[in-house]
Amino acid sequence: MKKFLSCFILISQFIRSQSSVTTFSSINTINSLPKDTVWLRKVISYGSEFGILRPPFWDSLIPIAEKYKSYNHLSSIYFVKSFIIANMDADLQKFNKEANQSIHYAKMTRDSSFLAHCYYDFGDLTEKMALTDDAIKYNKFALHLFTLLHNKEFIASCNNKMGLLFLNHGNIIEAINHYNISLKLNTEIKNYKNASLDLISLGSIYKNQGDKENAMSYFKKAFSMSQKINEKLGMASALNFIGITYLDQNKLDEAKLFLNESLALYQEINYKSGISVVLNNLGLLLEMQTKFPEALSYYKNSIIVAHEISDKEGIAYLQYHIGKIHFLNQNYKVAKVYLDSALKLSLEIGYPKNIYLTAYTLSQVDSATNNFSSAYKNYKLYHLFKDSISNENTRKASVRNVIQREFEIKATADSVKVAEEKKVSALKLKQEETKKYFSFIGLILVLVFGIIMYNRFKVTQNQKGEIENQKALVEAQKELIEGKQKEILDSIKYAKRIQKALLPTEHFLRKYINK
Repeated sequence: MKKFLSCFILISQFIRSQSSVTTFSSINTINSLPKDTVWLRKVISYGSEFGILRPPFWDSLIPIAEKYKSYNHLSSIYFVKSFIIANMDADLQKFNKEANQSIHYAKMTRDSSFLAHCYYDFGDLTEKMALTDDAIKYNKFALHLFTLLHNKEFIASCNNKMGLLFLNHGNIIEAINHYNISLKLNTEIKNYKNASLDLISLGSIYKNQGDKENAMSYFKKAFSMSQKINEKLGMASALNFIGITYLDQNKLDEAKLFLNESLALYQEINYKSGISVVLNNLGLLLEMQTKFPEALSYYKNSIIVAHEISDKEGIAYLQYHIGKIHFLNQNYKVAKVYLDSALKLSLEIGYPKNIYLTAYTLSQVDSATNNFSSAYKNYKLYHLFKDSISNENTRKASVRNVIQREFEIKATADSVKVAEEKKVSALKLKQEETKKYFSFIGLILVLVFGIIMYNRFKVTQNQKGEIENQKALVEAQKELIEGKQKEILDSIKYAKRIQKALLPTEHFLRKYINK
């Protein structure tokens, strides 16, 4: 039931109506409301919040949703029904029928974002059902729509999920490509938490392929990125991977340092899965140092936590190591109990590597206790899985070569790109220098023109001054001439008056002549 309720987080992504989810104490509170689209939204919210997994409850909502042609609610209802089938019946035919109905109504909403999230959620659901091909198909649809919507957050998320799906499918190159796209986008939008997970995923791929140098580089970048935002889970995970990479390189002191730091962080945030893994890794480190009592102590503490979180793979692996240490200490009876349990659980969950290791150690225990028929049986099982492990190693080597070629091609492409960029930069630099040269010449020409204009201005000013001086002189001379002329005229007039005064008058002359 706990698993079912945790998956109901997916359903909340389908409740994309206008207002927020309201909490109700009982279904009766909702039933008192008018049965309309608001009522539908509230009932769906109630059902998802309280984890109602009874199909009749959801079937009863369909007629009302159909009445109001509420396609988004119909899509949500059919998604829940497909979810219930996935977790209860696991009937693939029924599941696909309900899933197709959910997608059909999501398309009828004509809301690309709603449809994209619908595909995205079905990708999650089919991944949990181990339907890898279907999960890839749904994620491709979601990725296409989120790309059209330019939603970088979900484009990155889809690529991260595709990376994991292709990795589970054994397509390492595609997995690396998708993780790299996710990393680039998460870095662009400053989602450093998810970017750190991308780096850890890429580092894990390279580590599993035996490329420890690249793996270490990715793990250290992941730690730095998580540290930047104080994301302790990411920091602890990165430290653990750095520790086990050092362990693979037989650098035990460095491995111990990083594993202890990782354990402290996991314990601080009480992340039990991480605590179990790091205790297991510290036990492995002590086993490599042949400190068997201390190693057993770590393995037993780890297996307690693994039982708490129902980690079957972890339990099987720890049982193998505990059994192996008891075998090395010649406690054959105790060793056989642990190894038999480890083999049974490994066969049950399909854990080839642990089957291979456990069967070999069991054959040694059986030989030591003279149980030769059982020893032969386990040795045959060991050889059977040894071949599959050898094939896996061969495939890994082949993939490593492909990855190396990809890197070489990328490096060559990068070098060509850099050379082209250098040519472009040189051309731009030359153009800039030419622009500077012509700008300098233009500046000089402007300066010369300015000097010429200034000189002409000064000459004009001087000429103007000279003209004004000449004009003033002419005016002065004019005034002088006019003054002289006035004096002459005045003298003439004065002389005329004197002359007139001395000469006899015309009357006198006429009188004198007549006499």
